[in-house]
Amino acid sequence: MYSRKTFEEIEEAETDVWSCTNEDCNGWMRDNFSFTDRPSCPLCQTEMQKEARVLPVVENATKKTVTG
Repeated sequence: MYSRKTFEEIEEAETDVWSCTNEDCNGWMRDNFSFTDRPSCPLCQTEMQKEARVLPVVENATKKTVTG
C-alpha cells in the first residue's frame, strides 16, 4: 500500500549569502547568520563574496537588528 501524504510547500525567497571565492571549495553561508561584516570561509579561510540565492526561508531569532 502507498500512503498519499500531502506535503506542506516550503516558502522560498531570494536570500543574501556569502560564497567562498576558492574554486575548489563549496563553502557558503547566509548573510544573516554570519558573525562579521566580511566573513572568511569557515572551511578553507579564503575570502568570501556576497551573492544572492533562492533558498528556503529561515528566521534567525538570535540576530540583533540595529534600530535608530
